Order: sequence, then structure tokens, then C-alpha cells
Amino acid sequence: MADEIFVVNVGGYIGESTRREIAYAEKTEKKTTIWRNKMSKRDYIQANKDWLEAKAKALDDAEYYENLRAKREEQAAYDDFIASLDMND
Repeated sequence: MADEIFVVNVGGYIGESTRREIAYAEKTEKKTTIWRNKMSKRDYIQANKDWLEAKAKALDDAEYYENLRAKREEQAAYDDFIASLDMND
């Protein structure tokens, strides 16, 4: 269990789960610090859009590399099969 919690509040929103954490920390007399950013709502929305676009690109990249890995495994299995054939018959 943590000795204290530090909440980063960007854009003025604190979700339900974080509210419960704050309430529990206060109930158990843990130190609670809430840092608030003075970011405008427009900047906050843009930052979230940028983050979502970066996440989507990362997922696309992960899918690309997973497909590439699967193709390489398939090619290796085919190569092993061809190598196992006795061509002297």
C-alpha cells in the first residue's frame, strides 16, 4: 500500500476511479497531492487527439510486424520442408 498518492489533473477532469483513490487515501490519512495543469480545454482535446493518433499508429506498426513475423515463420517452415525432401529418389 502506498504512503501517499499524487494525482495529475490535466484538463480539469478526475475520473470516478481516481475519486475513489483520493477518498480512500483521505480516509486512511495518506498524504494526497493533486497537481492541476492550467491547460485550456482546446489544448487538452488536441493533446488527446494527438495521443490517440500516436496510439493508432503504434497499433498499426505492431500489426505490420506481427504479420511480417508470421510470414517469416511460414517461409522458414516451407524451407525446412523442402530441405527435408530426399531429392535423390
